[in-house]
Amino acid sequence: MNFFFSLKSRYFRSDLIVPKFKNRKPISKNLLLFKAQIKNKLWQIKKVNCVNNKNFFFLKDRVINSNDIYFLAFKSELSILNKEFKELQNFSTFTNSSPAFRSNLKIYLPKGGVSSYQSEYPFDMTKKNGSIASPISLLSQKIADKNFIFFKNIFYKPIIVNFYGYLIDYTKKIVLKKFLLKSNTTNIINIENKYIYSDVYFFTDNFLGIPIYVNKLREHLSLEHTHPPHEYVLSSDKFNRVNLLKHKFYEIIKQNKIK
Repeated sequence: MNFFFSLKSRYFRSDLIVPKFKNRKPISKNLLLFKAQIKNKLWQIKKVNCVNNKNFFFLKDRVINSNDIYFLAFKSELSILNKEFKELQNFSTFTNSSPAFRSNLKIYLPKGGVSSYQSEYPFDMTKKNGSIASPISLLSQKIADKNFIFFKNIFYKPIIVNFYGYLIDYTKKIVLKKFLLKSNTTNIINIENKYIYSDVYFFTDNFLGIPIYVNKLREHLSLEHTHPPHEYVLSSDKFNRVNLLKHKFYEIIKQNKIK
């Protein structure tokens, strides 16, 4: 299954649109939209009451919370409603599809630009720890007024704990910047333009997530994400190469005495 997410920011507004259909399948009239939120160190499941039509659920900015996550389930699966869970579960199979089932996260400025992102987070990814290595120069722009990384982590345990992200210059072997991040949170990171150049990577320690790049130029927006590093490597040992790259990042952090 897939979870969907949104965000709150003083710079942007956002809406989330979740479809009631998938490729080559009829529209389901028995789907409901649920949200999971952490309360008292447990996941609590609630039904979302929002504007909807026969094709979509519409979550508007005024009701969105950055840390809530959303998912689709059938009316027949209502046994999960108002329950508390020690771990996220694969609550419904509806969003198991090929290609991936996606929603639409719309980011917009009060007086200007609009951009969108697919906003899906696979359930399998919530069960894993690890690190993310993402080159920032591919999708950030020095000419922009503002550059951000929205880093979304969803972890299956109902915990909000601190971990760290870094900007690392791989060639110079130095840590440029260290960020305090939180699990089960949409983290908003401001990227200073002086760090946008080749060989600079955004790297996280211990928690996986989805880095989403946002560029603001006056009243215009651009919104995109990178793919995992192994998708850029064509050799048969690509996973070993990526693991070696991440090992180098850990060495650089250690050498820079960054804890």
